[in-house]
Order: sequence, then structure tokens, then C-alpha cells
Amino acid sequence: MLVRGFFIMRVAVRAYPGEGLSVIYEYNDGGRECWRGGTPAWRNRNPGNVIANGIAWRGKIGEAGRFCVFASPEWGMRVVRMILANRRREGCTLAAAIGKYAPACENDTAAYVQDVAGRCGLAADVPLAALDEVQMEAVAQAIVHHEGCEVGVVEVL
Repeated sequence: MLVRGFFIMRVAVRAYPGEGLSVIYEYNDGGRECWRGGTPAWRNRNPGNVIANGIAWRGKIGEAGRFCVFASPEWGMRVVRMILANRRREGCTLAAAIGKYAPACENDTAAYVQDVAGRCGLAADVPLAALDEVQMEAVAQAIVHHEGCEVGVVEVL
């Protein structure tokens, strides 16, 4: 959209559950879309499947099921990085950080740790504080890969 020589970017400003496994997005220009099918990571623009727990993350525009919905996947990725940075400050090892991120009550945490550690070429007992920024980003990307993303269908409403 062009307004008096300026480009106005279309931004999702609100999201909420639709019918079945769908999420409705509302945009700053009044448009609406229904994101249907695919995985929650895709539908919610939440590549790390961050659980909605009352935290008002920047870029969070709603909730669907138990997950946060973000205005863009970049906002969701930012939260994954922030969670890892918090675990680093807490002195967590990679295994402990994954254990908090994906608790055994709802995940195969041992397999999750093994997958992330293997993708990054790290030992499970390595302290996050010992990792450089490139390695921390590799951990974040490995989490996203483990969470999985399958694209569904976007319908303009």
C-alpha cells in the first residue's frame, strides 16, 4: 500500500482461534485471513511452539490452544532466543535448558536433548554460558527444527 509517497507495511495486529485447527489473523488495513491446517508452529507463526503462559511477549497478538500467536515468525523466533538467553543466565546446561523448554510431562525430553545436541555437535551437559553466539543460534534453530513446521492453507476472508 502506498500513502503519500510512503509504503505502509501490512501488519497482523490480532489473532484468535478459528474453527477446528485454524487461526484467524486481523491486519492493520482491516483485512482478515484464516490459516488452516499445517502444524501449530506454522499456524501460530510460532516456530518454537512457545506455550502461552501469561507473558506479554513483544509481537504476541493472541493465543490459540495453549500456544502464543505472533505477528510474524520473526517475533516468535525472538522469543525462542530470549528463553535460551534466560536459561544461559540461570547457568543451565543444554540438557537442563531443553528440560525446562520441553518438560517430560508432555515431551520425550531425552530424545529432544539428543536431537538438539546432535544437530549442534554439542554435548548435552555443556553449559549454555560456554557457548558463543553462533552456537546459541544453532541451538535455537535446532529447537525450531525439532518442533517441526508443515505449511497449511491461507484463506483470505
